[in-house]
Amino acid sequence: LEGEQENLNRVIDRFNELGVDIIEKDGVINKEFISTILIGHIVDKDVRDTTDKINALDGIYVVGFDIKLDGEDKSTALINLEVAYGKKQFAFDEVKKIADEKDLLMINEV
Repeated sequence: LEGEQENLNRVIDRFNELGVDIIEKDGVINKEFISTILIGHIVDKDVRDTTDKINALDGIYVVGFDIKLDGEDKSTALINLEVAYGKKQFAFDEVKKIADEKDLLMINEV
């Protein structure tokens, strides 16, 4: 659609009222950013493999990965994800499967 910004905003508001999600506007894909925490033997369970498995998911990308190591004890990782619009719950569900597979505790943002 082409026209005034005000008209575009009205159309977008109307689509939102109807429950229609707009995933791209002006050639820019709408994205969400979410964070989750993994606790466990993260390094022992192969950080690279965990990151690769998350990045292999459709529309989900690791954009930040901070880890706190406590020697031989369990580690804590804060993972920041870029998620395609509307895939937030899908991302949490799929990362949970990966965490369960690696026996890691997962804490999602509230």
